[in-house]
Amino acid sequence: MANPNPNPATRFSSEKQPDKSGRPQGSRDRLSKEFMRALSADFETHGETIIQEVRTKDPSTYLRVVASLQRQEIEVRTPEDKLTDEEV
Repeated sequence: MANPNPNPATRFSSEKQPDKSGRPQGSRDRLSKEFMRALSADFETHGETIIQEVRTKDPSTYLRVVASLQRQEIEVRTPEDKLTDEEV
């Protein structure tokens, strides 16, 4: 892929350059930070009440959210894992 800014005078400029979508660099991060800030504020105000409401009115959604927050990696061990090579 060719250098998108081959001009040596501006190649390392600190000015924000639009990405291919026309959005200034960093705007997605700024949007994400603002969304998380708003979500956090809303959760602090209504969080526990909403969790209880979802748990009682829509248990499948509640369980889906709980499951999505769990680690995705599962380690499976069998009794044979404890045996040495000689014991196997």
